[in-house]
Amino acid sequence: KVTIDVERQGGYRDVAVRAASEGSPASGYWISSINVTPILVTVWGEQSLIQELPGYLDTQPISVEGATGDVVKRVALDLPEGVVVLGEGSGSEGILVRISVQPQLGGKTTYSQVTMVSLPLGLTATPSPAGVDVILSGPLPALQTLQPDDVRVVVNLAGLSKGTHKVTPTVELPDGLGLQVKSMVPDIIEVTIQ
Repeated sequence: KVTIDVERQGGYRDVAVRAASEGSPASGYWISSINVTPILVTVWGEQSLIQELPGYLDTQPISVEGATGDVVKRVALDLPEGVVVLGEGSGSEGILVRISVQPQLGGKTTYSQVTMVSLPLGLTATPSPAGVDVILSGPLPALQTLQPDDVRVVVNLAGLSKGTHKVTPTVELPDGLGLQVKSMVPDIIEVTIQ
């Protein structure tokens, strides 16, 4: 007597990969994009299991709790019982996930006293007004830590003689924070030199 077990061949299917993240980035930051490699995987298993699958599979969760920069990690797929990945994307580190974490952008208005430079010796200068409002934009974390003394409004008096002059000030900001000057109020200073 010969017994031969005959089983129906399992099913194959291509499904998309969806990265699963958990937690929240640090205050003032947000997830700007999530990329996975590969974006499609071939799965194999019993025909009924494969047919019941949605059009995607999630990765194992990746924590972004408190992140202030990109999170890059290799993880496995969260596979149902009896389903395996064939080829690219298989194994415990088969999926490369890159989660981009960027600082949120915002705006801030700060008041700064006018600093006059290059005044000829023996002369005095009086600015009107004595200070200006500087409207800034940039990453929220940088704006939150910015101190009033970090923003310098400079009026260059080089080459000016006695009298009243209209001068456009320049704004000096700390390097490397990604801040930009959107406007100054007022954007022209009247300077009286005596």
